[in-house]
Amino acid sequence: MNELSIIIPCLLSADVLPEFIDELSMYLMGNPSDIEIIMVTNENANSNPSVAAYVQKKYPWLKFRILQRFGKSTGYGALVRFGLAYSTSRYAVLISPYGDDDISIINKMLGMIRKGTQVVQVTRYSLPEDSGTVQLKFRIYQHVYRLLARCLLGLKSSDFTYGFKMFDRIFIQALGLAQNTRAISPEITIKALLAGGRIEYLPSGVRSAQIGGKFKLYKDGPGYLWLMIRGFFHRTKTILWF
Repeated sequence: MNELSIIIPCLLSADVLPEFIDELSMYLMGNPSDIEIIMVTNENANSNPSVAAYVQKKYPWLKFRILQRFGKSTGYGALVRFGLAYSTSRYAVLISPYGDDDISIINKMLGMIRKGTQVVQVTRYSLPEDSGTVQLKFRIYQHVYRLLARCLLGLKSSDFTYGFKMFDRIFIQALGLAQNTRAISPEITIKALLAGGRIEYLPSGVRSAQIGGKFKLYKDGPGYLWLMIRGFFHRTKTILWF
């Protein structure tokens, strides 16, 4: 069993991957034999077959594979779940290949989760300088979401929705993941908290000033709201979630 699976959902293009792998490899030299990289694309993504050859030639020590998911469910969450299904590691981390995440902190995340934490959640809102990297409307969305979580679920978190997180794969998959959209990110956090899991937070800003630009409230919002409803039913023991 590997220690860590790096799950990379590619909704758009794999053309950015060579540059991304170049940067990522600098932070994986410490224990490369215990890490696997799983890139997952959907049928609409421009998956460049030369990417695998590039990685194999330049980084032969990396365990790397590309998976492609076909069918109706090919959103962000569906790609994450597909990648996790092929993972054999104790831990998993979700990383965007499009430059949003500060991947230099990946080893710090690994050190934190080795101490028994179920989820290491990167948070954009615990430090003023980090929250300033997020557009105002998304800061408002996050504030409303935290308020709903506190009122309906009795939960507190500085960042429910950021996809950059590392978690105990076996623990999280045992709770069950069902979301096929970006709502899979708060699903992981909310279920871990409701199950009594230990969550540690690691402050970090995002690299792109346009973070969240691909999030569409009319498209992804219903999934986020459904998590609150489902979590409320679970908390009140009306309908158990897991």
